Amino acid sequence: MQTFVIASKSFQSITDICRRAANNELQVILFELNLSDGVSPVKVDEDSVVFNLGTLFRLVSSNRTPDGIWRAQLECANDAVQHIKNQLQSKVGRRLTWLTFGSYLNFLQPKNKAAEEYYYYLANLA
Repeated sequence: MQTFVIASKSFQSITDICRRAANNELQVILFELNLSDGVSPVKVDEDSVVFNLGTLFRLVSSNRTPDGIWRAQLECANDAVQHIKNQLQSKVGRRLTWLTFGSYLNFLQPKNKAAEEYYYYLANLA
């Protein structure tokens, strides 16, 4: 199953939605996404884009505005994650799969629950 996130390039329309939600006493977080050249969202219309939910972002900053809206600035982190994947693949000596990543977690020192939780997650995907 693929999941997508729809985003708007219209800052004004999004802030209007956020203000209405905050006025209704809802917790609101506005995510401002800085996309790198490697991220290719699909244009839905003039203001809206869709990108794969697997796109990873790193938190740059966050603050609360006077009207109660949390603003979080994020930047694309796909390149950094790819670098980590390449390092892991080099260390393991073969192509990374769900199982090889779990095996890598299992051999990390000091031992923690990461591998156990990872295998539990994989076993319960279906």
